[in-house]
Amino acid sequence: MRGRKILKQNTLPHYDLNLIRSELLNAEPHDVHLGPEEVLIVRPWWQPTVPFGILRYVFWLALILVVSGLLFVIARLLPQESA
Repeated sequence: MRGRKILKQNTLPHYDLNLIRSELLNAEPHDVHLGPEEVLIVRPWWQPTVPFGILRYVFWLALILVVSGLLFVIARLLPQESA
């Protein structure tokens, strides 16, 4: 490995927990209580997760405009044919 120096002092990061060790070990333990169980509402796979109605048409219109704009930019970047 020519031109590269390997430094022996570079090791994994060492985080000095000795600074807060006494605080952590001397802290009074606290009781922990669980909150109420949450009910998970799962939609069936056949129900749409995207908005429907007019927002669906706005999405598709915006997508068509963006794609056509990108195609226009790509067409302008292509070299012109010389006839």
